[in-house]
Amino acid sequence: MIIYNIFPRLVGKILEWYSHVSRAKQLHFDAIYINPIHLTGYSKSLYAIRDYNRLDPDFFSVGDGWEEFRQFIAFVRNQGMDLIMDLVINHTANENSLIQQHPEWFRWENGQVKHPGCWEDGRWVSWGDLAEVENQNGAHISELRQYWQNLLNRYTDLGVSGFRCDAAYKLPADLWRFLIHTAKERDPRTLFLAETLGCTHEETKRTAEAGFDYVFNGLKWWNFNDSWCLDSYSDLRRITKSIAFPESHDTERLCKESGGNVEICKQRYLISCLFSSGVMMPLGFEWGFRQHVDVCQNRKMEWGLFNIEDFISKCNMLKAHYPIFNEECLQFQISYPEDPTLVLKQISNNGTEAVLILVNKTGQCQTYRRRLKEILGEQALDISVEDSLGTISECNFTLRPYQIKILYSL
Repeated sequence: MIIYNIFPRLVGKILEWYSHVSRAKQLHFDAIYINPIHLTGYSKSLYAIRDYNRLDPDFFSVGDGWEEFRQFIAFVRNQGMDLIMDLVINHTANENSLIQQHPEWFRWENGQVKHPGCWEDGRWVSWGDLAEVENQNGAHISELRQYWQNLLNRYTDLGVSGFRCDAAYKLPADLWRFLIHTAKERDPRTLFLAETLGCTHEETKRTAEAGFDYVFNGLKWWNFNDSWCLDSYSDLRRITKSIAFPESHDTERLCKESGGNVEICKQRYLISCLFSSGVMMPLGFEWGFRQHVDVCQNRKMEWGLFNIEDFISKCNMLKAHYPIFNEECLQFQISYPEDPTLVLKQISNNGTEAVLILVNKTGQCQTYRRRLKEILGEQALDISVEDSLGTISECNFTLRPYQIKILYSL
């Protein structure tokens, strides 16, 4: 999957979404992912859902919005693209009517509905606008799971292709097995993507084993030196596929993190395309947006520092063209951690393709020399997005700062 994330609070009304879908299609993305669009609680956070059966008027203008949404989904599908939407069932907004209708569906603490949270800098931060759903224990579980199943049915009946399941690792695996199984019984093509930000490798692994088509991997945080990223990838590839990303709505913008360095942004998107079978990019990355997206407030588009749409398009075409970049292939590092150039070797699962990926980790030019025959055979095709040399027999390159070279065995 090559996924373009349209963040609703950045774009506004649904009529404004269409042009971004058309542009994403031109950039060779094959799926659109949208964050939650339901009616929100007092915090206005997209992830604080007040009513699963009502859409947020911030994004819709006609009637209750469902017909507008259906037409938008049809447009995406007519472009030959999948529509992925967020599924948030681990918590609701405090104002969700289900709390009064079915209090047994929620967790309670000292007579009050329990708020979820997370650890930040050694202290527990409670999210006071949210109510934690009891998805694991109690006599109500069968009824609650039927409610979630009906919700999924409504979305898939509209034409939704799949779901990015928020904080999937916080929910019991048997719930996911039930929902995934029942959804795929209705339509085997329905996709389930597990969001696993902030969890341990073992939690990610248990989540993947529940039947998810994809999990999100940790490439974003890899420094190209430590072994954990490839170790985790090697373990998970036996279970399911994964999705890499240079940034997301949960992270800072890479343009800001890199000090506006366009070469770092290009490097991180390209390696995300090559590393695993899936890749996701949020709207604005291609323009060098620096402002963190806000889940609570609508924001106007900012002026970016650059435009790398042409580069993104070439990366996506490269990924789509070579089968090895669309699977969880055998992948290992053949350079030393202290080397200025990361060297990854990939071998396709059927053994017919081999790729060498050279990544300049530094802001200086680096020279890489090695006998190509030792690692790829007699000849290779330089399929680099930039400065491709065609067929080569020797591995002798000077890599520009943060440049990536891709050598494909013939």
